[in-house]
Amino acid sequence: MNRLREMSRHLRRIPVVRHALEKSDSRRRIARVIAAGIVDPVLYAAQLGLDEMNTAEAAAHYIHSGYRHGYAVNILIDDFVLKRNMSGTTRPLAYDYIASAEWNTPVSPAWDAEVYLTEHPEARQHPGGPVGHLWGRVQSDPQNVKIPIQDASGVRSVDWTDFYQHTLHAISAWSTARADNGRRRPNSWLKKPTEPLPVWGDANAQPLVSIVMPVWNRSGGVRVAAESVLAQTWTNWELLIVDDGSWDDTATIAQLLACRDQRIRFIPRDHSGVSATRNAGIDAAQGEYIAFLDSDNEWQPLFLETMVSSMVEEGDAVTFATVELVHEDRVSYRQNEPTHDSLLLGNSVDLNSLVVRSDALAAAGNFDTALPRAVDFDLILRLAEKNRIRHIPVLGPVYGNHEEYADRISTAEPMGWDTYVRLRAQVAWDEVRGKELLSGTHVVAILNRRDTDISYKLKELLLLSEDPSFSVLVAFIAPTREEWMSGAAARPGRPNLDTQLFVEFESFSYAVNMCLTKVRRTGTLVLGPHALFDADSIRKLANAAEPASRRVVIPTNVTPQGVLLGVGSAQPKRGAAPEPMLWGHPLSDAKALGTTHKIPALHGDSFAMPTADLIKVQGLSPLLYNQFELPALSSALRAEWPDYEFVVRTDVVWRQFESRTPPRVDPLGNLKALTTLMPATLGDAAELHAELGQHLAHWEYLTTADGESRMRPMIHREIATSSSIPRLRWALKIASRFGPMGETWGDTHFARSLARALERLGQEVVIDHHDAHSRDTAYIDDVSLVIRGLDAHVTPTAGINMLWVISHPEMVTRAEASKFDLVFAASDSWAQRQSSRWGRTVTPLLQCTDPELFRPTQRPRTKDIVFVGNSRHIARPAVLEPLRAGIPIVVYGGGWEQFISPDSIAATSVPNADVPALYESASVVLNDHWRDMQRDGFISNRLFDVVAAGGRVLSDRVDGIEDIFGSSVVTYGSGDDLVKILRNGIENIFPPTTEITHTSDRIRREHSFDARAQELLKAALAARR
Repeated sequence: MNRLREMSRHLRRIPVVRHALEKSDSRRRIARVIAAGIVDPVLYAAQLGLDEMNTAEAAAHYIHSGYRHGYAVNILIDDFVLKRNMSGTTRPLAYDYIASAEWNTPVSPAWDAEVYLTEHPEARQHPGGPVGHLWGRVQSDPQNVKIPIQDASGVRSVDWTDFYQHTLHAISAWSTARADNGRRRPNSWLKKPTEPLPVWGDANAQPLVSIVMPVWNRSGGVRVAAESVLAQTWTNWELLIVDDGSWDDTATIAQLLACRDQRIRFIPRDHSGVSATRNAGIDAAQGEYIAFLDSDNEWQPLFLETMVSSMVEEGDAVTFATVELVHEDRVSYRQNEPTHDSLLLGNSVDLNSLVVRSDALAAAGNFDTALPRAVDFDLILRLAEKNRIRHIPVLGPVYGNHEEYADRISTAEPMGWDTYVRLRAQVAWDEVRGKELLSGTHVVAILNRRDTDISYKLKELLLLSEDPSFSVLVAFIAPTREEWMSGAAARPGRPNLDTQLFVEFESFSYAVNMCLTKVRRTGTLVLGPHALFDADSIRKLANAAEPASRRVVIPTNVTPQGVLLGVGSAQPKRGAAPEPMLWGHPLSDAKALGTTHKIPALHGDSFAMPTADLIKVQGLSPLLYNQFELPALSSALRAEWPDYEFVVRTDVVWRQFESRTPPRVDPLGNLKALTTLMPATLGDAAELHAELGQHLAHWEYLTTADGESRMRPMIHREIATSSSIPRLRWALKIASRFGPMGETWGDTHFARSLARALERLGQEVVIDHHDAHSRDTAYIDDVSLVIRGLDAHVTPTAGINMLWVISHPEMVTRAEASKFDLVFAASDSWAQRQSSRWGRTVTPLLQCTDPELFRPTQRPRTKDIVFVGNSRHIARPAVLEPLRAGIPIVVYGGGWEQFISPDSIAATSVPNADVPALYESASVVLNDHWRDMQRDGFISNRLFDVVAAGGRVLSDRVDGIEDIFGSSVVTYGSGDDLVKILRNGIENIFPPTTEITHTSDRIRREHSFDARAQELLKAALAARR
């Protein structure tokens, strides 16, 4: 066998033999694919844009070339998925799949072949494996076949017909959109004519071509452009130089050119814009054909002759020539023939390469004088509605170094005008306004390409779509094929779920407005691409925006670290860009405003409002590109309804991930558009700051870390007094991160309990999570209290800086402590020792408990030995030693899977509100300390909580435990000691219930957060004197 393979490789080196073998390979592969019974000709034809084809034709196209373009030979096979799992092959992937017979290989994001094999083991014997087996079944009885599909909610079984319909639609939409988008792309190679281009024979019979050249202060270029017309081999032309009120030498040069050649006419006008200028040329034109040449462009000498001769020969109404784009390191060519659908994605026809028959132009209409930009795009779209725009392979204008987009008459206007033109060609607002709406909320979720949270988001949206009061439309922006197909997989069996494909990155306003045409509910809720949301909070936001109300509701947007991005918008002054209110503030400031709060204008990119009102103002302004859409919407709504209400929900907090932000390509254009869209001032932020006891002194300019220029308010805070005690603003700096993960950390709940205690003393308190300690508004804080965790942090606060070491004392250095005005430590011995070493006072301040949460409720004790805590990625003896000895432990916490049996893990986390009952009802709660904390006398916070709740604890030994907790905490010296205590029984080692209750009362009284807050406040006031 090896010898035969060697001979085959040797023969393939001979060109004639290799060619014959390769032809034989293709025939063999086609036959193998057909024999496997996996070819779906209906699907394949749809991908090619054909009405039909047979199985042999589909298989042949796939083997010869289709596989290179990612075409699917069957709805059950996705080559993009196969490619990841069958790397190293250059052959057609579907062929390799059946040739290898590796039937457990994932074949699609839409269905689960492994589950199918489990249900139908006989499929392994089919020549096409599970794909061929399933395809064969549905060919004979499609109505009674179920298919296991995999989506964000897991594996579920759906009807084949439903699956096929949605998946076929998704694949067809993907193929069509990719093909349309490909038509817009420049090529790296120049198309050559397949046959000689026609040449006009009789010069006397040439039809007249009118060339319209608008000019405005173009004295430096108009002569060169005109010379390229004079050099044309086509001689029957007229050049109409239309001057748009130039004040330089343009008019003089144009008049001299007209004197030089009678075919050149100079048409002077008052300044009225490029559209009116071109229209004046069109109105004066006498030719059968019309071409356009800007004053900074040139034509090749054969341009007109080749274009018009070809048009006459083929009977074309509209044609365009190749445009050459010269870049610094390469050359590309715009030459792909567009369709109306491809042009809706963006313009790919340059006006200077266009030649149009005058009757076709008259039917389409002249340039729109109401458009300050994208006027050529608008005209080309209207021409494409009724005409084929055929490409003629002759070189037209040449642009160097992006000269194609250089400064011209209209390019000083916002780029959003291109979006406006695209929307106008697709959305008839009168028809949208007239559609019937059903009761409920339609959620429009914008998902960007490679969103790292896409699976989580889809899962939440699927949950929502199962609620009959909601419909969900998921808009995929420039998705990967797998992302798009994951949406298709979710649709079967979910009538309230729909998907929308945007093949390229689009502006936010374009995506929302296109989706708005599909909204069918009385309420609309838009989820921006930045937001990390959940189904419950979406419901809360939707309920706050009643369709019958004149109200828009937005969530509270924060950074991933929990710092506010804004709770609405305000304008620093008339004509200034809107700025987000409370930007850079801690979330606590928003919470202080109450659950709902009226705001001057909207901010962010997520909102809920009545659908009819959003349609009435024609959605979001397309002139804005990923910036200021919601403030502009606020202005539009107030213009229509002066009493329209804007509200922020501070109990709906969504983290925003700026890495998912589409690029802001036109910041200057956005600012210019705002002057028109927001003629009136939105309102300022002074009133909102006043509600927080803050005075907005003035606004100042700053440059952000990413180079963005913006204004921010400078805040002064007057320190009020309550019962002769100053109301200070405290910032608690903690080590836990913001978000769901931080909710599992004790630091988070420790800080909240301390904050409530300080507030009961009349203080104002905010909380800063990890990576938010140095927020921009820290200068407002009077006291900064760092609750020391794993990371060192020196606060920038100009007020009093305090450090409270409650864990990891070995990491705290003299240098770190020296940056603080006051230092506290949750250990008597360590505080005394460090005071001596550092030559400064370290005040003992032990950990504590929250009596509001941890208190006895007379729950009966169970027999459960409980451990609450994460593994910390180490084998904690308090858990492992008893389990190894066969003593059952009920573990609550994360990261234990690598150490213990899943049977011992009750849950990976426990809501903080449920912890007291768990402590009180346990037979005993196990506890251990980090070695450094044990050595340095830092007693765990858990001991205070368990004893306060009326629970009993077995803990490793730390100095001071017995003095504080008495017999409610029994200590052990080693893992063996712990096992021995548990084996001997624990009922006799703890005191009676009355004594445990007495100790609980004392702990809640002497070691509460209220007690600690009083000590901290006393120290802070003393430091201020």
